[in-house]
Amino acid sequence: MTLSLKIIGIITLALLMNVFAFAQESKPNQTKQLTVCPFQIAEAGRAASFRLGFNYQLETDAAGKVQKVTEMTNPRRSISKFVHHELFVDCMKQWQLEPAGKYFVLFYVGTTSIGTKEEMPFNYMRIVDPNKKVLIVELSFSETDILKINEPKKGQ
Repeated sequence: MTLSLKIIGIITLALLMNVFAFAQESKPNQTKQLTVCPFQIAEAGRAASFRLGFNYQLETDAAGKVQKVTEMTNPRRSISKFVHHELFVDCMKQWQLEPAGKYFVLFYVGTTSIGTKEEMPFNYMRIVDPNKKVLIVELSFSETDILKINEPKKGQ
């Protein structure tokens, strides 16, 4: 009889834990308002094959408004002239993110697939919130960039 009471107790405890976990998950979602940042290739990048990562740290106030954008060290800064990366910063300053705190954002962009993982989009931004939750958003070339990348080079 004691064994069956222990089993019933274990089952009850497991059910209570599942109900508690569900109650935690059913809290209202936190708000994130963001626009997909433009990805534009600079003139120097139009004929180049490249893949670059741009890393930023964002700090938000209590209302979730981005207060500070800090570019993390980019050892490849000399070739970042291939992308208008300043557009990323302008875009992120418009975001509203909750919970308040520090966010890390990576823009991974380029014209070549070398270095991309099969399960990831070709060009994307990756946002990590203060709770270590990750959001990945695919970025597209602008139509103008696609036309210029594909146009025949002079003398061809």
